[in-house]
Amino acid sequence: MQTRIGKYASKLSAILIVLLMGVGCDVEAEGEEGNFTFRYVDSKFTAGASDLAVGTQVRIEVVDADTEEIVELTEVFSEAPDVIEVVEHSVDGFVVKALAEETTRITAEATIDGEKISDSTQFRAAEVATVGLEGLCSDGLFATDSEARMRYRMYDAGETRLTGYGYYPLSIEPQQGGAIDEEHGRLAHLVIETGSEPGVYEVVSEIDGESSSFELVDAADIEVDIADIERDGESVVTTVDVEEQRVVSTFFLEVGEEQVCGPATGIVEVNSETPEVCEAKYTMPFREMLPLEIHAVEVTGIESGDCEVTLALPDAEFESTIDVAIR
Repeated sequence: MQTRIGKYASKLSAILIVLLMGVGCDVEAEGEEGNFTFRYVDSKFTAGASDLAVGTQVRIEVVDADTEEIVELTEVFSEAPDVIEVVEHSVDGFVVKALAEETTRITAEATIDGEKISDSTQFRAAEVATVGLEGLCSDGLFATDSEARMRYRMYDAGETRLTGYGYYPLSIEPQQGGAIDEEHGRLAHLVIETGSEPGVYEVVSEIDGESSSFELVDAADIEVDIADIERDGESVVTTVDVEEQRVVSTFFLEVGEEQVCGPATGIVEVNSETPEVCEAKYTMPFREMLPLEIHAVEVTGIESGDCEVTLALPDAEFESTIDVAIR
């Protein structure tokens, strides 16, 4: 049977293009006085949305408009804290929470080279009128006792896209499908801690009743397809430098011809058998770029020597050893 590397060769080539071109820019708001730029953290995948959804939070970092360097903030305040409140403030950024539908001004102050400098920008908050969900991978399967992620979109009554995290007017039906993680801080994402029972479930909007389905599969039914991406003329990375962090193996999780979406943290185990030489972990380095779910083993070199890593799915009775030289 042809591997997914062969079946999706064009998409894998596209990964390299995405890596070279970047995946978009974070949303920014220019300061009214031209001193600062207010940048929404982790907003590359929000389709440029800058208006806040009532009930959500957004983390903002402030950069010098000329140098693009992050400024060290001394104070941040809102003109209308009952509309948009500054709920957290540190030297490298602040978090605002939208409480009511309106527009207000946020002012940030910093000391640069001994000079006190400030700037302000307007933030608009609006009530969510509709929400939308979209799968992050084409086949829509997730593992039980793991994590499911979907694109999450919010719109106001005028169909303007909204942004923010922490407000999810949704329910899982039936309930044994899992629970929505309301504490995560990823913009434009819905995170579900999946349940332990396989089956088809729905995420239902409590605003308009619209729904999106997903399927949970038992870990025992999952197969592993090792499919290492070629790099440096080799199909497998066999050497890693001390203090270097590098993907050494890639693989797909499948049920029949369908791929299991990740991250499958609840069923995949990656362990370093030589912890004095290397550290190892499970990761998904291309998750945000393409609807092709590439799982990976990442190694960090600790000291020179032979590194041995075990990749296992205990419930599926799968285990593989990866040997890497740390130099």
